Amino acid sequence: MRITEQFDWVKYDLLMDELRQLSGSDSDGDTLVRKAVDTTPGKLAFSDCQTNNAKQVTEGLKLTIQSLYKGVRNPSSHGWKGFGRVTILVAIFIAIPAA
Repeated sequence: MRITEQFDWVKYDLLMDELRQLSGSDSDGDTLVRKAVDTTPGKLAFSDCQTNNAKQVTEGLKLTIQSLYKGVRNPSSHGWKGFGRVTILVAIFIAIPAA
């Protein structure tokens, strides 16, 4: 495993560990994100969730975290046409148009 791949795993694990700690859940991946992050009271949010725009901030970041699991960690865990996680992540962010 190359150093960039090891570093990628560490970053992903740190994110999931932080979500587990903040939410009190012992889940992983998509299940953890769906259980932990939401705009409803008692869930982790990235905004005050008082307006539709504020709720969309939380929903957007929730989808971004889910995409890290679904698009980066999971396919490369099982092998995705030989591409590593870092390469896939770079491709995802290149595909996102600038605002």
